[in-house]
Amino acid sequence: MQVTTKKLPKSQIELTIEVTPQEIEPYLDRAASDLSKKMNVPGFRPGKIPRSIVEEHLGKQEVLEEAANSSVTKFYVKAILTKKIEAIGKPKITVVQIAPENPLIFKAVTAVMPEIKLAPYTEISRKIKREAVAVKDKEIKDTLGWLQNSRAKLITVKRPAQLKDRVEIDFESRLGGVKIDEGDSKNHPLIIGKNQFVPGFEEKLIGMKEGDTRQFALTFPKNHSKKDLADKLVDFKVEMKLVQKRELPKLDDQFAESLGNFKDLKALKASVKVGLKKELERRASEQWRIKVIEDIAEESQMEIPDVLIETELEKMLQEFKESIKQMGLKLEEYLKKIHLTEEKLKEKWLGQALKRVKIGLVLREIAKKENIKPSDEEVKEKANGILKSYSDDDDKDAKEKLDPDQLKEYANGLLRNEKVFEFLEKLR
Repeated sequence: MQVTTKKLPKSQIELTIEVTPQEIEPYLDRAASDLSKKMNVPGFRPGKIPRSIVEEHLGKQEVLEEAANSSVTKFYVKAILTKKIEAIGKPKITVVQIAPENPLIFKAVTAVMPEIKLAPYTEISRKIKREAVAVKDKEIKDTLGWLQNSRAKLITVKRPAQLKDRVEIDFESRLGGVKIDEGDSKNHPLIIGKNQFVPGFEEKLIGMKEGDTRQFALTFPKNHSKKDLADKLVDFKVEMKLVQKRELPKLDDQFAESLGNFKDLKALKASVKVGLKKELERRASEQWRIKVIEDIAEESQMEIPDVLIETELEKMLQEFKESIKQMGLKLEEYLKKIHLTEEKLKEKWLGQALKRVKIGLVLREIAKKENIKPSDEEVKEKANGILKSYSDDDDKDAKEKLDPDQLKEYANGLLRNEKVFEFLEKLR
């Protein structure tokens, strides 16, 4: 088999592959057997007719074409492995010459991993400074306040409801005197002032005591999710069932001890400060990484094949589907609401997809140049960790569909990228 290559634009390559008659010979017997399954020759069972008789009835050319159809993919794979070509996507194969007792010649056009001229990544990494972090007193105070609120006691009171009280109400709603579908509720809990209801509704509850009833009307927002209620005046009837005040614990040594292994409030504050600093450092590191890799990708030169961008767009679409699913929606319903199609959505994402592909290629190339790669043990551990994340029943099907090789490759990519970032950080 002879293979010649020719570079094409957009990181594609054309292979001209010439296969000798001797190399295609084994495929002729198989092709004759397959063709004979549809033949009816007296004295022979379908599928068991000798090749010479099949060729006599159908012609050598037809047997040869059948053999070529079943073998070109195998010869293509052998060619890219021999030439060590990093092909991606499905090749476009065209037969150029096919005739008995002559070489089989075909061309294969395929996208390949692009050649990358990396920007001076060491210089860029050193040039970009990471933001210094410092924990402010207000941040510590706010965190302690959040801890207080999370451990507030609810105490039932007989007084009128106030801002920040937790209440439970029965209510019903009507539009033009007609009850609204799913517009009523019993023992409905809410915290006054959280603004989780129709604008103005919670304020109407202030001053109501347990057992009180109140009627009022509110105009729904113009952009309300239920179009039939948007900008409409709706009548409400409300009965107060329960009023509870939230009592915060005192912020003292006893409170600190109740949270765990803290001997006093001072120790709790110190722990909060350490935790806040770690989080700030994590964010600063993440922002630095994004800035560095985006700058390196922007200044690097490469011709990106369309197949990589198309693959990234499909990946982004799947990610989007998952996020929509977690909101309790289907992608088709969501797209209908925003008046877009999947294709239009992909068009909007094109620039972001291109950036993501470039970043991925740059990370891969830096790892290659610096000989950065995770160990087999690290990859195995990471893959097992990913599998363990599929613990819920909803994830059972997804877990069963995971391809072990793809999972291993995914885990390897995550670890490799992390190691590249760690390498770049050490250059600062």
